[in-house]
Amino acid sequence: MIIAKIHGGIGNQMFQYAAARRLAHYNNTELKLDIFHYETKVLPGGLPYRTFDLSVFNIQPVYASQKEVDLFKNTAAAPVAKLLNKLQNKIRPHTMIYEPHYHFYPDLLTKKGNYYLDGYWQSEKYFSDIKDILQKEFIITTTLNDEGKALLERIKNENSVCLNIRRQDDGNRYTSDYFEKYITDAMDLIASKVNNAHFFIVSDDLNWVRENVKFRYPHTIIEKHLYGDKFRDCLHMLINCKHFIIPNSSFGWWAAWLNTNPDKIVVAPDKWVLDPKISTQDLIPTSWIRL
Repeated sequence: MIIAKIHGGIGNQMFQYAAARRLAHYNNTELKLDIFHYETKVLPGGLPYRTFDLSVFNIQPVYASQKEVDLFKNTAAAPVAKLLNKLQNKIRPHTMIYEPHYHFYPDLLTKKGNYYLDGYWQSEKYFSDIKDILQKEFIITTTLNDEGKALLERIKNENSVCLNIRRQDDGNRYTSDYFEKYITDAMDLIASKVNNAHFFIVSDDLNWVRENVKFRYPHTIIEKHLYGDKFRDCLHMLINCKHFIIPNSSFGWWAAWLNTNPDKIVVAPDKWVLDPKISTQDLIPTSWIRL
């Protein structure tokens, strides 16, 4: 059995699922999801409350029970249950794996046995060899209305560029000046490589985008009412773009990674986090452009 702790927003959840899905595939065993985190309604540090979002995809999630989680963590309340867990772990170990650092941890690829994964696992190196499986499981059943369907057709038929602008501040984002320069430089770069590029823009702060971003190229802002429940329609539209400019956002990362255009150009920020002690060397695929 492999259990993945699922937490954070939809992009982080996809990374956690993907790494655990690959390990379960390698072990030819079942994958279960620990979603008890979402029972906490108030999060520390002013972080926004999230919800479990993987239900928007073509997966059939199996949820871990508290008893199964306790088996790995040995946190059962009753003394008898604790003793039974210890005995069972002596016979067949159930091991916790905490992500040791932000960059790629290769040992995860060859673990054999029963494991509980607790981390973010933000590198395609954890799951690139099951990309075909993930592309089938991360298919979205959309709820697009007529306006959204018409927009999706434009995205499919034009030289569409996804421009994902993230403004939410969790204490580890870039300054506005840095971000504005990154957006401008990235659009110039894409426009120099793609004929008749048309930028399709999504953001968590469309007012800021309208007031601060100077667009010199054809563009369309995708309005919030088209994003859909749990951003499912937004992600579906972005995945269908031909090229990508993403911020330091796992949501944008997945839109670019799941896209199947063999000639896609993906631009990502070189500075993913502000903390210089955190290595993001394995986060961005080598074929993407860091700017």
